[in-house]
Amino acid sequence: MKRWFTTAALGAVIAGCASAPPQDLGTVIDADAATVNACRYLGEVSGTPRWTGGAASLADQHARQQARAQAARLSATHIVWTGVYNTSTLSVRGKAYRCPD
Repeated sequence: MKRWFTTAALGAVIAGCASAPPQDLGTVIDADAATVNACRYLGEVSGTPRWTGGAASLADQHARQQARAQAARLSATHIVWTGVYNTSTLSVRGKAYRCPD
């Protein structure tokens, strides 16, 4: 019984690490430099995936969602991606802006 519980718990942890990132950060919009020309610059944001391994596209999604969450905490409406870096760990960077309605 103990071995079954340990196996089930380990499986749940692994499945949780491979889940898709939350999609509720739609208020921060991807943009280019021209789009944010009349906007207020708020600061740099960055993100790294919670885990290293698995599908690269999923790691990229997690990193971008993390950066979007940082931008949302700054009250940003837009983000301009400045780079994707993959040295020992994937990371993304962007600039957060608040644009008028």
